[in-house]
Amino acid sequence: NAKWHWLDKELSSNVAGETGAVYIYKGALAAIALRSDITNEARDFVKDHMANESAHLSSFQSVVPNHKHTRLLPVWQAAGWTLGFIPTVLGGSNALYVTVEAVESFVEEHYQHQIGRLKDPAVEDKCVELARLL
Repeated sequence: NAKWHWLDKELSSNVAGETGAVYIYKGALAAIALRSDITNEARDFVKDHMANESAHLSSFQSVVPNHKHTRLLPVWQAAGWTLGFIPTVLGGSNALYVTVEAVESFVEEHYQHQIGRLKDPAVEDKCVELARLL
């Protein structure tokens, strides 16, 4: 069982987070199918964001070997789906937008922390290309 580098842990976290993000939109789509009051604009918002998150996930998966993915990905999938489904089914598109804003605010802060560490001159193994990905 090899010791993980700090960057392995961060990237594993990113794969988990992007997996959860994809599933947020899958859950939202399931909720939208149950509601008759959701606009096409909201439906398109979900589909566009799911496509973007899927692209982000693919990018991280391309640089993180499978054995460095967390074993908790099914939990992230279930949690993401639930986080997309419950607010949308109960509160409609407004609740969905509030949920997405809260999640994206957290993600932005998380990535900024990672970028800062990658750009820190004291970090011997910084990676400018990876910072661009984030």
